[in-house]
Amino acid sequence: MRDVVLIFKHNYASFEELLCFFEKNADLFVPDLNLQVESLYVYVDKLKKNATIIEAYDDGTLVGLVAIYLNNYETKIAFISSILVSAEYQGKRIARTLLKMAIKAAVLKKFAILKLEVFNNNDKAINLYKKLGFKENTQKLITVKPFSPIEAKRQLIQNGEVLIDKETLVEMSLELKQFYTNNEHYSIQNNSISLNYIVK
Repeated sequence: MRDVVLIFKHNYASFEELLCFFEKNADLFVPDLNLQVESLYVYVDKLKKNATIIEAYDDGTLVGLVAIYLNNYETKIAFISSILVSAEYQGKRIARTLLKMAIKAAVLKKFAILKLEVFNNNDKAINLYKKLGFKENTQKLITVKPFSPIEAKRQLIQNGEVLIDKETLVEMSLELKQFYTNNEHYSIQNNSISLNYIVK
């Protein structure tokens, strides 16, 4: 056993560090992130340039993050693009902490609504979002394109044609006005926020 102190940082990770983290953990997404985006390189580049990223570090190693878009000031709608925690750090309430920090970041910028999308077969994530107050809005059927060798294994061949998988994407949202008077404080400006727990 060892004591772990997680340090949470704000837009700290380099592009290379983020890309390596997503490449290492892409299969933790449901479905695999390689099946959802055309290129991890392009996806991470977009996040690095346009999103606010809150990262969790253990002894200098990136172990979790949440990426949130806080740039639509006309609609006042913020959007969580990604939440990811390394497999060995899951079940430690790190994702919940990162999501609470993302909520606080949106509240500090006076956004009215926080949205995200999740595939309907990702029960673990959906349950977490609901516990934090997110409500299901709409569902849409989307095509999971064969961008990777992993997807090639999932393709169904019928009459010599490839049938590409369809997945149901659920949009969820959280009304943020309820948090304007909340007494919980998560400072993302300070790079020394810590979460203590024991790793067995």
